[in-house]
Amino acid sequence: MASSTPESPGLARGAIGLREVLFQSVTHMAPAAAVAFSIPAGASYAAGALPLATVLALIACIFVALSIGELARHLPSAGSFYTYASQGIHPWMGFLVAWAYAFAEAFIAAFLFLVFAITVSGTLNTEYGWSTGTWWIWVVLSSLLVFVLGYLGIQISTEAGTIMGVFEIIVFGMLMVLLFQHARQGVVPLVARRLLRRRRVVVPDEAIALAVRPRPRRGEALLDVR
Repeated sequence: MASSTPESPGLARGAIGLREVLFQSVTHMAPAAAVAFSIPAGASYAAGALPLATVLALIACIFVALSIGELARHLPSAGSFYTYASQGIHPWMGFLVAWAYAFAEAFIAAFLFLVFAITVSGTLNTEYGWSTGTWWIWVVLSSLLVFVLGYLGIQISTEAGTIMGVFEIIVFGMLMVLLFQHARQGVVPLVARRLLRRRRVVVPDEAIALAVRPRPRRGEALLDVR
């Protein structure tokens, strides 16, 4: 009589590798969404200091990532923040963090579905004149897509996450190059002009004293920085 061994309900050993785990983390952080929404929002406050603000935010994110890495090294568990809070502060705090994280995940997923639907419907309206009232269709389709990928198993869903993560990196890399190339005459002349040549200040009509100069006309350059 052959004995049958019951299958383990947990994740099979070797089901996913480092690549899948890495891209799961990358896509969960959503760097493209941060670029598309966080930086424009910060530009309204930082103005010309936006690059500096972005660098400072990156430093803060690196410190957080290093802290989470140290916690994961000493407390290896799938509970993540639940484990860190319960072990480091109090079990009740871990309970609250776990449920708050679960609610936040559900809210973020619904928000991303809505943003995706509004973006797609707006783009189709601009390009092809489609009605923007079809946004709910894209919400349903994106929700079904995520559900089907999750239902088919972790291997298929992580493979899809890897493909979409690579696609995201390629698209934003191309966008970065295009933005640099359209910055006046291109990135190389821009760097050469800013770094390899001294600035020369030319003041028009230097012989005329500022006190006796006539009022400038519209469009007239007062100070030319080259």
